[in-house]
Amino acid sequence: MSDTVIKRMQPDYGEEERNAILRVFDSGMYVKGPESKALEQEICEFTGAEACVTVNSGSSALMLVYAYLQQTHKEPLKVMTTPATYIATANVAKFLGQTVSFADIDIDSYCLSPISVKSSKAPFDVLSLVHLYGNAADVEMFRRLNPEVAIVEDCAQAFGTRIDGKHVGTTEFGCYSMFPTKNLSCAGDGGFILCPAEAYETLVRLRDNGRFFGMEVGLATGNFRLSEMQAAVAREQLKKVPSQIARRHEIALRYNEAFKDLPGVSVPKFALDVEPSWHLYCPLILPQAALTRDELIEELRSVGIQSSSVYPDLVTDTEPFQDAAQTSLNNAKFFQAGVISLPMHSKLTDNEVSKVIDTIAELLS
Repeated sequence: MSDTVIKRMQPDYGEEERNAILRVFDSGMYVKGPESKALEQEICEFTGAEACVTVNSGSSALMLVYAYLQQTHKEPLKVMTTPATYIATANVAKFLGQTVSFADIDIDSYCLSPISVKSSKAPFDVLSLVHLYGNAADVEMFRRLNPEVAIVEDCAQAFGTRIDGKHVGTTEFGCYSMFPTKNLSCAGDGGFILCPAEAYETLVRLRDNGRFFGMEVGLATGNFRLSEMQAAVAREQLKKVPSQIARRHEIALRYNEAFKDLPGVSVPKFALDVEPSWHLYCPLILPQAALTRDELIEELRSVGIQSSSVYPDLVTDTEPFQDAAQTSLNNAKFFQAGVISLPMHSKLTDNEVSKVIDTIAELLS
């Protein structure tokens, strides 16, 4: 194996983030301070959202939104989502006692398929749409086909993604992660919710033991607050997001150009009105390729290039969801067998990108 490793994912932190941490440390105010409130305002200004509620993880963001929506239903919510994603999207609903069902993905976008959802016989109150890898599900199509259900957008991998110029997560509820490798990160666990203004107070109460910036308890819940240090780091990162996404876009264009005619490779696709944020670059290695996906991962590892299948299983193959209602998942199964995540982050050099391209071209030609 090469001594020099080209990393698949890498946060881009510098003196600005270090100084932000020290600023909070010196202030003595480590929770419930000005950094979190300022971050919420700045995210609203960046995305055009009506309101923002910071929380301690993307999973917490999903949990609080599901809990918020549950308040208007006597029976446990029924959530429909995709099996091709991180397990948290479904896990937190099941943790709350809600029912989860699954529909297939669109093989081009890797996101939930409107056709598959329409064909499902499982009832649902909530559609949880995952904007996978920085691409985007067709939110407006789902809204037209399902006008009576709530739409929750899992935007954990899609900060900066837009549909027709509009940031994902701003239609109803958007749930974001700020894990260190995300496009907007906080040097630890963190997340936030984009929501309508009328949902803000209740979501803040759900975040903070039922309290709304005071001691009065109005709901039975827990503590899901973001720390001030994480908020301060995220504020510095937010300033860098446009340039970092621009760099990701440059890398993705180089990959697409290099791999579009390579035998056995299908490059990522997205609708004409989608501006992807390229959280990950994930082509499919097709059955006719010279190497299987897993063989390619091993060959790349041997020359110091990190790559991954991202998630080892579909959510429907995990123990909590093996008996969940589901449509035919042929596209998701095909995707799971072939998807590969290649190095994608703003610190990649042009020479590193060239090495990735040249190595894969040699291995698969």
